[in-house]
Amino acid sequence: MRNRGIVFSTDLMVAFVAVSAIVFIIVWFSSGYIENIARNANDFSKEREAIFFMDYLVKTRGKELPLIGAAFFDAEKKRVIGNVLDKEMLKNAVNGAEEIKLEHWTVKGIYLIYENGAKEWVLGNAENGGNGKQGKCAVYERFVIVTDGVFTEKAKIGAVFCE
Repeated sequence: MRNRGIVFSTDLMVAFVAVSAIVFIIVWFSSGYIENIARNANDFSKEREAIFFMDYLVKTRGKELPLIGAAFFDAEKKRVIGNVLDKEMLKNAVNGAEEIKLEHWTVKGIYLIYENGAKEWVLGNAENGGNGKQGKCAVYERFVIVTDGVFTEKAKIGAVFCE
């Protein structure tokens, strides 16, 4: 009678250790998975902020807050033309500013690269990208048409976003 109790207790202890080990392994793997999801959500939030900044820059126009956008206003059509930048408004909007603070990023530079290869910095001059004091940086670019009211040129507008 006594031997059966010891066997039952031993079986119960082995089963408890096995189930505990399985639960521990599941929790350990799921915590790493949840940590990756949190990191990916944060990275996605940063990406979204940078892409939206570039989108607002070329598709909206704001006289009160010109940093929001510098899209060209067509007086004849009485509307803003998306992806066509008003070069003077863009230069005036960032005149004197060294950087633009966003929620996750700091915009260290905005530049235009024209079709002929000429590069013009509109804000800052972050040529060294992620080197030095700026920390981890990313560059986002998109194609636009730049106009000064008379001449239009194809260009790429880019912004250097640093943490």
